[in-house]
Amino acid sequence: MNEPKRHHLVPRCYLKNFGIRRKKDWFVDAYDRSKSVENIFEVNVKNICVQTEYYTFSKLPDDQKRFLEKFYATNIEANYTELYELLTAQDQTKLSIRQRFAIITFVISLSLRTSKVGNNYNKFWNNTLDKVYGMLDFEKDIDKIQIGGGKDIDFKNNTLDQIKKEHAKENTKLFNIINFQTFYEISSMRLKDGILVEKVHPSYKLISSDNPAYFDHNIYDLTGFIKLPLDENHLLIIIPYTQEEYFDSKNIYKRNLDEEWSYMEVNYNNIFQIENSEKYLIGNSKNIKEALNFFTNLDSNNFYERCKALRIKTEKKLEIVEKIT
Repeated sequence: MNEPKRHHLVPRCYLKNFGIRRKKDWFVDAYDRSKSVENIFEVNVKNICVQTEYYTFSKLPDDQKRFLEKFYATNIEANYTELYELLTAQDQTKLSIRQRFAIITFVISLSLRTSKVGNNYNKFWNNTLDKVYGMLDFEKDIDKIQIGGGKDIDFKNNTLDQIKKEHAKENTKLFNIINFQTFYEISSMRLKDGILVEKVHPSYKLISSDNPAYFDHNIYDLTGFIKLPLDENHLLIIIPYTQEEYFDSKNIYKRNLDEEWSYMEVNYNNIFQIENSEKYLIGNSKNIKEALNFFTNLDSNNFYERCKALRIKTEKKLEIVEKIT
């Protein structure tokens, strides 16, 4: 059996819901943030958010070294089509414990399995190596540095680029195994959380990215909300169980947003996708351009005041309803 060597950091089963199908393949529009907006291109979901051997542990036996990629494919991604249909169907509101756990683990894994945190750490580590390398004196045989635990980095027998590449691989493996060990724990702690799906007004469209899950607090803070665009029309929100109105673990809460609420939720999401993506924005070409245009010309004070006014208006309506009931 062929071993999976091309590893998708954002799974194809998720990305395809932002695209179109042609025969057996799915295609999305993507924008590389390092280029001009005119360079939005269409790409098969097989060929984006993918890195060769990203989840591979090369020192393990051949039949075990790609266990993490197989785990994600079998345990996290295999049932996503069912979950997506459950979340986006208007008439589906019931939820089993198995389905709830599968939804939460999928969203948590989307944050932990992407490369942004690890790559940012590697950039920091490379900058540190550059500074240390500049302080070495090879003529006096000062060609090693100690990094803790009695370990040395030997610059005498390795070039700086070789050392950077070696440590980048080791750092990636470290982050992958830490994330693998912790994401089930985090998911289990959030099993009581509420699950809400918002369908946005047709006037507004959601986009996604190569780092699509949004945590309004640290990922380990159980009081924070988690948001994930499911497609251009639906936004999944995982709500802390401390919010009593969403405490019922047997239901999916669903609501259709009016135009004003959609303005707030869609633009919040799209701003996040732009700011927190590592390289790619993903969705429909027209939606990506509109999101970038809003972001580029954003009047933050006006946006804040408009969102604030909407929240106050909604809170007053809720107070009236509570008095009546």
